[in-house]
Order: sequence, then C-alpha cells, then structure tokens
Amino acid sequence: MIRDWKDGMEQMGLKVNMGKTKVMNCKVRQGQAESSEKFACGICRKGVGRNSICCTQCKKWINKKCSGIWGRLETVVGFQLTNCSRGLVAERLSQNLCPIKLNGDTLECVDKFCYLGDMIGSSGGAEDASSMIVKCALGKFRELSPILTARRASLKLKGKVYRTCV
Repeated sequence: MIRDWKDGMEQMGLKVNMGKTKVMNCKVRQGQAESSEKFACGICRKGVGRNSICCTQCKKWINKKCSGIWGRLETVVGFQLTNCSRGLVAERLSQNLCPIKLNGDTLECVDKFCYLGDMIGSSGGAEDASSMIVKCALGKFRELSPILTARRASLKLKGKVYRTCV
C-alpha cells in the first residue's frame, strides 16, 4: 500500500523523500481512541478517581459505573473487562505494523505529527490540534509580557495589546 502511494506520487512527477516520510496508524477504526487524561477510564475515557477498579488483564482503570459491578469494589478480586481480549489483539496488531521497511528504508511510526502548523493525532479527534493552538497562543502571549508588565507603558497601550491578543 505504501509502495503504491510512493509510485503514484512519482508518476505525477513528485519526489518522495523516504527519509522524512512517517507512518501513523490511526486508532479510530480499532476503537483505541486515546484520552488526554492521565488516568482515564478504559471505557468512557473520563478521569478515574477513588471509585475505580483495575482490569487484571489489560491493566486499565475503569470507573465503577462503567464496570457493571454492584456493591463495594474492595470485595472484587480478579476483575476483568468483557471486551479486554479484543483491545489487546488490536494493540498487538498495531505494534506488529511498526517499523515498516520499504526498499531498504525504515519508516518511522508516530502517534502524532505536525503538518503545516496543525497537529494531527492518531486518535482521530481535534484534541491534539486544539491543544497545540492553545500552547502556541500562550507562548505568543508570554512574548508580550515585557510590554504588559512595563512601568513606562501606558494603561491604554497595555489594554490595546491585550485586546489584540485575546
């Protein structure tokens, strides 16, 4: 498939630099969409807290309401998700795809990359792009901190700079 893409690009007169080419395995079709939470529920992707339990097979934390357990979680021993094996098979398949070797070149597999200033992630959502935009805006705003904190600058000038940024 990658070889067909490369041949098609070269037939159109474009040169493909295989040293810079990267491969991203999208996880949307496999049901592996990632979350930005540090400790996210393996089912609903919301943050987990004290009222959660760990699956013994895949080691993912699950909220009590998503686990389907009635009663106290402390009494449960050896909890396992019903669809746990399906997630492990999908993860193994994605790990077997990388690295890809094509005509002696090794293609790097990535989870996200920046294309024309926009962050594209393998989870398929707009989460990576929006967090990148916010980080860039905060960086530019911090560059203006000498103007906004200067004693010599008038309050009117500081207000104009602030309104322009925000």
